[in-house]
Amino acid sequence: MSEGYIVFQIDNAQLLLELEEKGEFESARFLGFSIEVSNILQLYNTLTERGVLFTGPPEKQSWGGLMTHIIDCNENTFSFIQGSS
Repeated sequence: MSEGYIVFQIDNAQLLLELEEKGEFESARFLGFSIEVSNILQLYNTLTERGVLFTGPPEKQSWGGLMTHIIDCNENTFSFIQGSS
């Protein structure tokens, strides 16, 4: 594990796990996982139209991909990412 996270790949699915943030609560916190999608802008637009809350639109990241964070019904957040290609 480097940079505080580890990635598992099984066929077309990728699971990225991050270290727990110390002092955080059981709800209303960053959950530390990301879901990789092939078209993040389409996903963002579709889910926004359905009333899903995001912290903002997808943004370009230093590693070359796009990322946005979703807010669930308990005010927890997790990430959607689209790899650089």
